Amino acid sequence: MLRLTKAHIGSIIMYIDINHTREGVFKYKIMSLTDYIKETRAEMKHVSWPTKRQTIVFTIVVIAISVFVAIYLGLFDYLFTTLLKDFII
Repeated sequence: MLRLTKAHIGSIIMYIDINHTREGVFKYKIMSLTDYIKETRAEMKHVSWPTKRQTIVFTIVVIAISVFVAIYLGLFDYLFTTLLKDFII
């Protein structure tokens, strides 16, 4: 029985062929680095990349949300710091 599974090694995902023998022992065959690079390049051709406009719009959205969250958290930090100084200290 041949089964293909993923093994996570750090940030690299390696595909491992697992062969089940009669004795019930699993044998692992790790694909070579060149095979991994070839399959990665082939897979990258199937990726649907965003357009330049989409990239710019999404970047602006991320920056805007980040600024909003920073201001929101900064206001609460200032509020709690002021309340603690006035009422507790």
